[in-house]
Amino acid sequence: DDGPAYFAIGQMDDADHIELGSSGTAAPGRREPRAAAARSDAEDGPAKTEEKLTERLEFQRVVSLVIVANTICVALESLLIQYATMRTVFTLVEMGFTLFYVGELSLRLRDHGLFHFIFDHEDYMWHLFEMTIIGLCIIDIVMTIATFELSGSSPFVSTLRILRATRALRSIRFVSELHIVMLSSIKATYKFGALLVIVLGMFAIVVTNLCWDSQDPMIASMYGNLAVSMWAMFKLLTMDGWTETANMVMNIYPGMLVFYALFIFVAGLSLISR
Repeated sequence: DDGPAYFAIGQMDDADHIELGSSGTAAPGRREPRAAAARSDAEDGPAKTEEKLTERLEFQRVVSLVIVANTICVALESLLIQYATMRTVFTLVEMGFTLFYVGELSLRLRDHGLFHFIFDHEDYMWHLFEMTIIGLCIIDIVMTIATFELSGSSPFVSTLRILRATRALRSIRFVSELHIVMLSSIKATYKFGALLVIVLGMFAIVVTNLCWDSQDPMIASMYGNLAVSMWAMFKLLTMDGWTETANMVMNIYPGMLVFYALFIFVAGLSLISR
């Protein structure tokens, strides 16, 4: 016959038939459902990975609501701090918030891994900041339980309560772009603080070696060692009565005029450089 001939090639699957023409060459044939399904999968691309729990919008909303509630609770505690019964209630509530934060952090570490969460994430700086605050929360609850004072007014317990105010800082993350501004401010403050410590330390070392054994007890007490010298130089940096202090020293050591002039110049440049 002149019409097309059909041949089965080997032991082929029912889904893979090849249509041959009268000339014996392969002609376009039909691809059955199995080949079509494979082609469809390839076109769809790789399968989507399952969204992590801590990245879901619902989870983030719950965390944000808890942080806002905790912030309100801290404010109310300060408002009603004179009532011993309320202090006990708020302390117990704060323990509940702390347990929630620990659970939240555990879920984040499970989803991202410790190394990626701290060192390799685009928001690693904020993660470190939040971990620090949660660490302070844990210290608060542990020391409160250890001292058995839920409503006490001792200086130690009062100091622990101050740490609770840091919890409100976590709410900054959920204000659009505000956490970015805060992180930039923290970085700039860190650089400025490092520069200030270097300048104060350098001048404090010089003045300590010059005046530590002064015959004047006032000067000796101001520059007797590195620690007190740095504090004295910091007070000079604030420009509060610095002329009286400088004149007192220069009356005994006239050459200190160069020292103070250089300090004011360099310290001033350090303040305006950031």
